[in-house]
Amino acid sequence: MEKDPWENNTVTNKNKLWFYVLLGMLVLYVISGNKTPDQSKTNSTQIQKKEVINSEPPQYLITQCRDNISSATLYKKERLNYIGSDAGNVVIVYLNDFGKAFKFRCIGNNIQLYAEGSRSWISM
Repeated sequence: MEKDPWENNTVTNKNKLWFYVLLGMLVLYVISGNKTPDQSKTNSTQIQKKEVINSEPPQYLITQCRDNISSATLYKKERLNYIGSDAGNVVIVYLNDFGKAFKFRCIGNNIQLYAEGSRSWISM
């Protein structure tokens, strides 16, 4: 006959104590994260910089970007819609008849098309 290994096992107070100590350390590690104080300061500084950079461009830049895209692609200006800015640059979207959206970004007089597959901007 085989003996059941779980039959007479008892959990002692010492084992419970170690379990709760390890559980507490794990919870504290998860809550505190893996950041040093210097890293947390850097992240808040980067967020503040992004907020300043992402200011809305003036209307004349939006119109100029729409005109540049229309002349480069021959798309109708009425179908080119401003959706926001990316680091202060105008981002415009074109929705074709089949529901496919194309994103364009203007940096100065340069036009870039967003390639979804590579998740990058390609100059035109």
